Amino acid sequence: MTDSKPIKRRRHSSEFKAQLIAQCTHPGISVAQVALNNGINVSDQLTAYFRSGVESVMLVSA
Repeated sequence: MTDSKPIKRRRHSSEFKAQLIAQCTHPGISVAQVALNNGINVSDQLTAYFRSGVESVMLVSA
């Protein structure tokens, strides 16, 4: 059996998520581009932020 290190997951604040969602709303900016620029996985993380409630995340930044 090989030794494997536990996977450490990053936890992002609601403010960070709100900033990413706000960046995605700019004309000409793709969700994939925002994800790549911020070092996150577009298909998993950023899409999940949208699904979890854009309104609740956006309220934090207001």
